[in-house]
Amino acid sequence: MYRLIRKRLRQLPWLFRGYLRLNRAVKVARETPTVLQLGVSTRRVQLTGNTRGVLASLTSFPARINHASIAIESLLRQEERPDLVVLVLSDEEFPSRDLPRKIRRQTKRGLDVLWTSRTLRSYQKLAPTLLAYPDAAIITVDDDAIYEPWLVSRLLDGARQHPGTLIGHVGWEVQWSGAALRSYDEWPPASPRTPAAR
Repeated sequence: MYRLIRKRLRQLPWLFRGYLRLNRAVKVARETPTVLQLGVSTRRVQLTGNTRGVLASLTSFPARINHASIAIESLLRQEERPDLVVLVLSDEEFPSRDLPRKIRRQTKRGLDVLWTSRTLRSYQKLAPTLLAYPDAAIITVDDDAIYEPWLVSRLLDGARQHPGTLIGHVGWEVQWSGAALRSYDEWPPASPRTPAAR
């Protein structure tokens, strides 16, 4: 339903721009208290190292690095915490390796900054973490979201219930029209009934 509304609104650009502004304002109002809380460093949360082999991995780039600490903090404060949070960055985008102070502080509490030589695109962002931690169970996340405190525990519960299956919090079912890939806007949301393979 949501995608259909967005698709119809795109046909009226002036209305669609207003819709996007309103949607953004509502999101900011809803997230502001959480952002403020996560922006305050705490010494109480400290990950202990890769003991169970569960990692959360994300990547960032210069335009978003100042806000990535909020996403990282929400991962450090999970009810069932990952053993390590891995932030993948490239020397190409951060030649001096100078990072915001909040992120440098988070490295003392369970954040590992993994450096690569080249800039990674979204479809490659898992590769460096897989190479560095080949035996780990890896949860991939984005640098521009705030994660609910139950995210990791629910993903791990799903993995325990369905071993050998990719588990996700949000996803889409890829749709084909003959041999051609259909537009992303036409993909339905994935659900527990989504087949593991086609």
